[in-house]
Amino acid sequence: MTHNLQPTISFIIPCYNADKYIAECLSSIYDQNGNCSNFEVICINDCSTDNTKQIILDLQQIHSTLALIDLSEKKATGTTRNIGLDAAKGEFIWFVDADDVIKPNILDHLLSLCKSEQLDELLFNYDVMRENSDDRIKDSSFRTTPIVQGCEFINTFFSGRLSDLSIVWRQIYRAAFIHQHQLRFPDLNIGEDSIFAWSSLIQATRVKAIETTGYTYRINPESTTSKLQQTPNIDILFEKSILFGNAIINLIRQSMPFDTAIINELLKNATWSINNISLIFTENYSPLEIRKFYHLCSAHSSILASLQTHFTKKSRRSIKMMQYGFYVWLIYFKTEQFRSKKKSQQCSS
Repeated sequence: MTHNLQPTISFIIPCYNADKYIAECLSSIYDQNGNCSNFEVICINDCSTDNTKQIILDLQQIHSTLALIDLSEKKATGTTRNIGLDAAKGEFIWFVDADDVIKPNILDHLLSLCKSEQLDELLFNYDVMRENSDDRIKDSSFRTTPIVQGCEFINTFFSGRLSDLSIVWRQIYRAAFIHQHQLRFPDLNIGEDSIFAWSSLIQATRVKAIETTGYTYRINPESTTSKLQQTPNIDILFEKSILFGNAIINLIRQSMPFDTAIINELLKNATWSINNISLIFTENYSPLEIRKFYHLCSAHSSILASLQTHFTKKSRRSIKMMQYGFYVWLIYFKTEQFRSKKKSQQCSS
């Protein structure tokens, strides 16, 4: 795909088994009224097994600015977004999920603000749409703010509520700002957007929020995120505890020095995430998954060692027992699992 001019904005859309929604998502972009014809849309097909790829190929016959990156191996969500980011040529970046839509006739307004106010990041509100329902629930997290530094934005408007700023699709980023600070998504399926969103805000110098609703988020029970939450397994547990917690700690190390209050809140989030590892004692995992958990911990022993100071006593003891071998740890696991079940029974009686 070639352009005579640099696109004003690049839409980056990871796609996995989104054939029910991708046409509507793309229509919401291409049906925008106004003067924003100079944009590109980059769809990253992450090994979909449905008709997603063919729908995009068909729409390419209509839209010359629609690009398809077809991956040969399944990637983490964070990785697919990085692939799209590497391909993007736009002055601004908007990460959009394939089952969502942007609001009608909103693009000109948002880009006008980004340009005229020379923003690193513009944040806006969104609607929530349930599957098979026309009802909309409005999120009103933002009121219109002055232009401030990112850390000031967090402390002034979201003090103690950093988790409310963990979404990447309700903001538009200046591409030069992303590249200047080498902002990347971690190679995760869970929490990858939180790391990017927090890192960008911490380093931004010109941030503004507006009350305008610019996006509609679909609660999709078939989405990757929903399925990961509904059917937990050992890989998910390990990722959302150890790997996500480690990504937060790395963010702190890479971004220092910055505001102490934000550091403390990031540490709080990291500690909570890391110690979710103890949930292994409360779920009915199969023997195969228990063994897999042990091997995951062994394979990431250097990460676990670096996180020792953030573990609770129980988590630290569990990791230490692994040093004596699988069968010693298995006996410890069964003992702790029995204690957890007994405690749960006592609480419910």
